[in-house]
Amino acid sequence: MNKYYLFMLSSLLFWSCSNNHISAQNSTSFTSFAKEEKPTPQKFIDFPSGKVNKIFLKDSLLIVRNTKLTVRDYFFFIYNLRTKKLLDSQFKVGSNANEILSPMSTGIYKNLLWAHDITTKKIVTQPVLKRPDDRSGSKEFGLKSLLYSVQLTDSSRIFANGDYKKTSKIQLIDLPSDQVIKAFGQYDTAPKGIDPAAWRNANESFLFLQPKGEKLVSACRFTDKIEIFNLSTFKSKIISGPENYEPEFNPIKFNGSYIIERNEKTRFAFVNGYVTDKYIYLLYSGNNHMSEHLDYGKTIFVYDWEGNAIKKLNLPAYISCFAISNDKTAYIFDIKDKAIKTIILNL
Repeated sequence: MNKYYLFMLSSLLFWSCSNNHISAQNSTSFTSFAKEEKPTPQKFIDFPSGKVNKIFLKDSLLIVRNTKLTVRDYFFFIYNLRTKKLLDSQFKVGSNANEILSPMSTGIYKNLLWAHDITTKKIVTQPVLKRPDDRSGSKEFGLKSLLYSVQLTDSSRIFANGDYKKTSKIQLIDLPSDQVIKAFGQYDTAPKGIDPAAWRNANESFLFLQPKGEKLVSACRFTDKIEIFNLSTFKSKIISGPENYEPEFNPIKFNGSYIIERNEKTRFAFVNGYVTDKYIYLLYSGNNHMSEHLDYGKTIFVYDWEGNAIKKLNLPAYISCFAISNDKTAYIFDIKDKAIKTIILNL
């Protein structure tokens, strides 16, 4: 989903962004991974009627986020990992209290399942395995700003991006007050002729928080760059590769401000991910945005938290998402077979 993807309006002024922009940030680049492997997936459980775009693991539970709303009236399905039995469903579809319509970012924090609803502009948290009719322990926090990617860092604060009126890449927001309490990460200078707001939009990214909370990674959508932030010093390092390409887009003026429009050269880079305390795992697409598989990938890039490119996993078929168990096993969703499968990581 891209809230900034707009149809072409002939009256809008636009330029084509070139690929010769050089970042002034602390950065490094690479062209290949230390290791490559072609794992063989094994079927774990069928999910024939849904569209899975997130998988989470918690203790003995496998939690699946489904976005095909013809499948019951809930977004999350919770399975027992050992028996593969469906235990419960959570987060009812709707706009009422404790319901969500458009979950953009979702995750697990301790015993809380949380979701960021971009339509109703709120964060909702619920205890895992809470009965749908039991509202005890559930909380809602309204948001003034339209955000893109968020990560819950404790029960009442989030790291967020996507408010491109701000010059900082990431904001730490106190949810009860909806106030920014820390802003960090500076964008490099936009290429000549490109409005800064459009450049910030072109560097849109997904956020993933290290479970122990020491670091945060930002994985770009339109360029094969990641940025790792140290949350003690708020210093960062940008890692680019292996293809090393910049975002391709047309800046357009809309409602008095500049945003981006994809053009014939726009490619999707990172489309999903999962992190552990030891490694960063990112699903890479590399496809042109006109491809039917723009939001899917057949490659998982593995980095450590120092930014070293550890391994490239080449899969036989497109997947939409995955989860990692103990840095040993990945649970992946095969979009063609409509099944969750497992692969051995061999890191």
